[in-house]
Amino acid sequence: MTINPVVSLFCLYLFANFIALVQGINDGGLVLEGYFFELKTTSLVYSFLLQTIILLLLIGLYRFFTTKGNCKKITYGKNWGWFLIIIQMSFLIFNIKTGVNIAGDGARIEGGSVINYVFVLLQPDMLFMLIGTSLLSGRLFLINLIVFLVSMALRGWMGGFFIIIFMVLSRYYPVRISSRSLFCILFLAVLFVLVLPVIIDMKWSMRQGVSVGVFFSSIFNSFSAEKYNLAISYLLNRFQHLGHVALLLENSDKLYFDLSNGLFSSYWMDGLPQHTISKIFGFEQHKLNSYMVEYFFGIEDPTWNTNPGLAGWVFILQEKVVFMALYLFFVVVAPFYFISRYAGSTMLMLIACFSIVYLFHGWFGAYFNIIFYGLILVVISKLKVTNRSSVESFTNKAVN
Repeated sequence: MTINPVVSLFCLYLFANFIALVQGINDGGLVLEGYFFELKTTSLVYSFLLQTIILLLLIGLYRFFTTKGNCKKITYGKNWGWFLIIIQMSFLIFNIKTGVNIAGDGARIEGGSVINYVFVLLQPDMLFMLIGTSLLSGRLFLINLIVFLVSMALRGWMGGFFIIIFMVLSRYYPVRISSRSLFCILFLAVLFVLVLPVIIDMKWSMRQGVSVGVFFSSIFNSFSAEKYNLAISYLLNRFQHLGHVALLLENSDKLYFDLSNGLFSSYWMDGLPQHTISKIFGFEQHKLNSYMVEYFFGIEDPTWNTNPGLAGWVFILQEKVVFMALYLFFVVVAPFYFISRYAGSTMLMLIACFSIVYLFHGWFGAYFNIIFYGLILVVISKLKVTNRSSVESFTNKAVN
């Protein structure tokens, strides 16, 4: 049996949202970010159907361009590997020294000294995600992976453990599962479940600024039936946003009005280049994922956000959804084609994974950024190859 990370993510997200559908119908609503919302059965069903269609379209596009692309995959040598180590270590030290960029904290690296802007521009986490899977050196990949995990954990981002799974599966694809390896995977899965409450407690401790000593002194409190129940529920909820989409559906007219009146920015304004332009010209607005926290949960000036989902945007936009379809062509279909044609199957698989992890959840900015940087890296790699070929051709002619 071969594990395809894109198919695995498709099944995982479909299953998690189906469980939420059953639970929502049974309970008459769902718990969203700690608050219970009554939701109509029809809203839940329509939301799930639209989510399923979107997932099918994403995996269908991946399958289609996988068969069309046959170019040699892009690879990166030792210089790239050491560059990643240096930039990741610098980012890690910078965050420890300044105490910024912690998940759920209002402090970010968007202002202040020049070094802040260097990290905003270079995006160390994203560079590792894009370059790491194609590093020729397995040793440098492993070192970078460890630094990435430590950096993410110290910032309270437990998603790093999840990201490296489909990064590794993409890097070493096809990964075939034998009876022996299946036993190892099951063992690791059981071990993960056993330590899951500790991982989640560590996440919140880092976000709340709890000292390492205090955290370890109370670590045994994490191993209780109540903690395991909360941890498993929390984990499943990280992979589903059915309730959020249904909530947006039931409030779509109000949110359409708010969008038209500029109370939050549109999907196409989410991304690093767009954010930079907004700051320069001083017309920053709430994004939908943070506006939802204010509107539905009553939290002013939130330092965290939630998941609107691509399906949620479809319901809000109503007849204007045709413009989003055009936008999605340029940020999904066109990049899939370009990457399959010029970057190879490994990067296409990775980008397809992020289309589910980011875009399906409605995180347009995160998805746009990884596409934006991915395309830049492909162009740089192709320019280097073209220049090298031109030099070799010129040298051969000179010799002859």
